[in-house]
Amino acid sequence: MRILQTGQFWHGSDCLHIARAWEAEGAIVRRVPDETLFPDWRGRALRGVRRVLRPALRRAWNARLLAEARLFQPDVVFIANAHECAPQTVRALRTDGRRVMCFYHDAELYAHSRFLACVSEFDLVASPCWWHKERFEEVGAQAVMQVRYGYDPEAHQPVRLGERERAIYSADIVFVGSHWLPRAEAFAALIGRDFAHRLTLWGGRWGLLPTGSPLRACWRGREIHDGELRYVYGGAKAAIQWVKVGDQHNPRTFQIAACGGAILVAQRTEEHQAFFREDVEAVFFEGVEELRDKLNFWLRDDQEAARERMAAAARERCLAEDYGYRPVVRRYAAFFAGG
Repeated sequence: MRILQTGQFWHGSDCLHIARAWEAEGAIVRRVPDETLFPDWRGRALRGVRRVLRPALRRAWNARLLAEARLFQPDVVFIANAHECAPQTVRALRTDGRRVMCFYHDAELYAHSRFLACVSEFDLVASPCWWHKERFEEVGAQAVMQVRYGYDPEAHQPVRLGERERAIYSADIVFVGSHWLPRAEAFAALIGRDFAHRLTLWGGRWGLLPTGSPLRACWRGREIHDGELRYVYGGAKAAIQWVKVGDQHNPRTFQIAACGGAILVAQRTEEHQAFFREDVEAVFFEGVEELRDKLNFWLRDDQEAARERMAAAARERCLAEDYGYRPVVRRYAAFFAGG
């Protein structure tokens, strides 16, 4: 198959991992990176400029996608989120028997997005959120597929840390992800009283924390991508997975486990429980109090061997069940082969 894939392809993005999975399955993939048109401008002034330019950037995005399709002649056009996509663009892409799908991987359905206006035009809409299916069908989706996230075997694997790496990445507990107010409130409550363990935060937007927040001392001041992720999880004893409202898992679920270093400590959702056995391959919790109790137990010195067994078992489950993206793209390929 020839796949024309849009999305963000920065080092560590889900779109990059999916593109690699397509290629591992034998597809020829041409990537159309959104970030070349929609730069990650920081600061109020630059964000204001981007809002003014957005209509022109949106027109340029649609024109570029059509031009790429004419030149590359794909069998399938794979569009991530489709926030900028116009319905007439999808209709034009579907000429000559070409199939078009959207992988919508935001839990929120944003008011500014054009995605819902295009839903009825796609041959397939895929989403990791089970509750999206009913909403997409309400607005005319032809076919909806619930899929899971995955890890990338090329990026997420165990690593041996040297002395210098341990000095940088060593932590009792680590969280990798962006600032989100409910997360911040939960982590502040977690470390707020009689908590003897060291929490480290990596990710963007934690600078939004109030000046007096105790979490400011936990934040390492920047984001982490694939090149470092295995070191971050390899240097920690436990890695917290705290999903946003609307999600029951996200890519970190599998990335933590696949790295085989820190134990996975995640919210007790139905999907997490289906992917990993509780207290054998992962630790689950509901709310801050249970999280504190679980961490106090599993981070004891006499639990070191048990933590190592759990981390190894979680990685083995990833390998045995093939929690990478290749089974996911096989489902897409089978859909288009039979449709």
